[in-house]
Amino acid sequence: MTDRTTELRRALVATVDAAPYEKPRPRRWVAVAAIAAFAVAGSVTGFATATVSQASTGAAIDEPDDATTAWVLSFAGPKSELLGPILHVDSTESVDLALGPAPVGATGFVTALSCETFGTANEFLNGKWLGSIGCNGDTGIGGGGGGVFAVSEAGNQTFRVEPSQGMRYQAWIAWVREPPQPEPSAQQLLELSDGVVTRDEYIAAFNRFIACMAAGGYDMGEPTLTDTPTRFIYAIPGAAHTDGTDEFCYGTEFNQVDMEWQISNP
Repeated sequence: MTDRTTELRRALVATVDAAPYEKPRPRRWVAVAAIAAFAVAGSVTGFATATVSQASTGAAIDEPDDATTAWVLSFAGPKSELLGPILHVDSTESVDLALGPAPVGATGFVTALSCETFGTANEFLNGKWLGSIGCNGDTGIGGGGGGVFAVSEAGNQTFRVEPSQGMRYQAWIAWVREPPQPEPSAQQLLELSDGVVTRDEYIAAFNRFIACMAAGGYDMGEPTLTDTPTRFIYAIPGAAHTDGTDEFCYGTEFNQVDMEWQISNP
């Protein structure tokens, strides 16, 4: 493994000259065990009812409470801002929600889904499949997930949820403006330049990520490298996500190397 002290010194120097960040992000899926209130840095501009273009029996629209609003925001990046209403549906059937056109400044829309019974819910945007969230005996009732989608098409947008038979779910959708993403460091770009990420490069990038977190005040201890030699086991402090340190450090030092490594080592 590379010298952790050397990487820490590099991170401390790099932090001083860190550039403002702007980078398109892939879909970020987050799985959760149950609905809970999170301390999220962000703002909410208001609520409103949604237009339900096709709602079967069991669909309902209402205004979320503060805890649910915080939960929805937790699936966006730190310091994100909700733009306009949060649309909510509680149903056992497929439902289409008319989102309208993207408001000025929106970087995409955030979704959050809670499973009230076991099953799988598929999500679509304008008829195109986006992904699915499943809850089984391992995740438990109240499990679910969410993330952020960018919108590339102009005009009105329609978000659809299709649950498996008999599944009851709740879904929340809102337009969001996320902060720009961090630019990858020169070292991370060098590691990606030949199109191949070696194990040594993967470990070096991970150590820079850990060093950057330490420079931001978060000591993550000694993460475990599993016996497969392709996976680290580590945990991110909640406060590091809230204040954006995790987002910055992961983006600058490890994100793209990590994705390339995982694709090459499924």
